[in-house]
Amino acid sequence: MVSTDIDQSLSEVIAPGAHAAQARSNAPLFILSFVFLLFVLLVNGWQEWRNSIENYQADAKRTVNDYVMQSSIVLKAGIHANRIFIRSYGESLTAFALQPNTINSEELRQHIAAAIFNYTGFFVFSNENVLLNHDGELLHDNEPEAIKTILSQPDKQTQIFSLRFGEQGGYYIA
Repeated sequence: MVSTDIDQSLSEVIAPGAHAAQARSNAPLFILSFVFLLFVLLVNGWQEWRNSIENYQADAKRTVNDYVMQSSIVLKAGIHANRIFIRSYGESLTAFALQPNTINSEELRQHIAAAIFNYTGFFVFSNENVLLNHDGELLHDNEPEAIKTILSQPDKQTQIFSLRFGEQGGYYIA
C-alpha cells in the first residue's frame, strides 16, 4: 500500500499533463491581470498627458501675460526717454534738421547713442511729416516713405512702431 501511494504521488509529479492542466487554469487569471494592468497604465498615461497639456497651457498663458506686461513697461520707458531726450536736445535736433552745418552732428550722434540702446540712426520730420534730415544708413530706399506713411495716420500722436525691409528692420519712436 505504501508503494502505490508513492507511485501515485510520483505519477502526479512526473505526469506532463498535470502541469499543463494547472497552467491552463491559470491562463485566464494571467490574461485578466495583464489586461487590468494595461488598463491602469493607459489611464495613468492619459491622466499624465492631460496634466502636462494643462501645465503647458498655463505656462504659455503666464509667459504671454508676462511678456505683455514687460513690453508695456519698456514701451512706456521708451516714450518717456524719447520725451526727455527731445526736451534736452530739441534745439540741437532742430538745428540739425534745418541748418546741419551749424551743429556738431558727431556730438549729437554720441548723445543719442548714449541715450538709446542699439542706436543706428534717426530721422527728423516736420510737423507736416516732411523729412528734414536723417543720420545713419537707410535700411531701405523706401524707409523714409514708410515712416511718413505711419506718421500720417491721424490717430497716432506718440508711438513706437517697427518696420521690416527684408532681413533688416528697426524700431522707431515718434
